[in-house]
Amino acid sequence: FLFPAIFRGAMRVLACRGPGGAVGAGRAAVRFWQGLRGAHSLGHEFVGPAAAERTCVLLHGLLGSRKNLRTPARALIRDRPGWRVLLLDLRGHGDSAARNAGALAGSGPVTLEAAAEDVAATCGELGVAQVDMIVGHSLGGKVVLAYLDAARRGR
Repeated sequence: FLFPAIFRGAMRVLACRGPGGAVGAGRAAVRFWQGLRGAHSLGHEFVGPAAAERTCVLLHGLLGSRKNLRTPARALIRDRPGWRVLLLDLRGHGDSAARNAGALAGSGPVTLEAAAEDVAATCGELGVAQVDMIVGHSLGGKVVLAYLDAARRGR
């Protein structure tokens, strides 16, 4: 399906589960990621109804926060009833920076793979049984690619 015009150019849909079946990461990927030990819990908020059937995860760019994506999230749920959006603060950004300040000091290098583990572990902690779509802007897009690559490889 197509996103509203607000998504064109600045963001790319990197994984989407449509009515005909899964493309990219879905329920199996979320199950796989649950229980990761080195992942950090991320700052987060949901936009849309808690009882929504489908979940989209939006990831911000470098030096941003989930707050940057509230307007696109509201546009998505306005145009797509039955969806909810999970906004996450990546490792070292927004509320995640304060939440994990002590843990980051001894966690080794911050990599795209580590950020992808954080996203997946946070989805698991929040009880998101299935990520139907995951979208990232700039750095968030790179994290999405790392997430999908690891899920595809079964890591």
